[in-house]
Amino acid sequence: MSKLIIKTRIKKPSTALTRAKNILITKGWTRGQLVGRGGSHCAVGAVGSALGVSDSELSGLYFHFTSGDKVFVESTNYLQEAAGVRGLGHLMEYNDSLRPSEKAKILALFDKAILAAKKDNR
Repeated sequence: MSKLIIKTRIKKPSTALTRAKNILITKGWTRGQLVGRGGSHCAVGAVGSALGVSDSELSGLYFHFTSGDKVFVESTNYLQEAAGVRGLGHLMEYNDSLRPSEKAKILALFDKAILAAKKDNR
């Protein structure tokens, strides 16, 4: 297991989540992996990418995504709250439970999380 330390200048989850949503829009959304074909990302992978984690770091077969980075933790907490789940693993399960045609649900999840973060001035 590897521990990833994220070095970023992003200070607010709302900024990280907005960038992550833009990654999903431009590069695509995937299930079952943090980074898929053509640079698509799952919800958690998009947050990591928004914070500057390279796709090669995200795509390792046995990659264990843990981080002491406050913005990553807060951002994924807002997504968990928006999805009605607790725990990063459950957020990944939520992402993976959606059909490929349900990308709009993931984007709406990000919208909900972004609004909550902004409401908290985060």
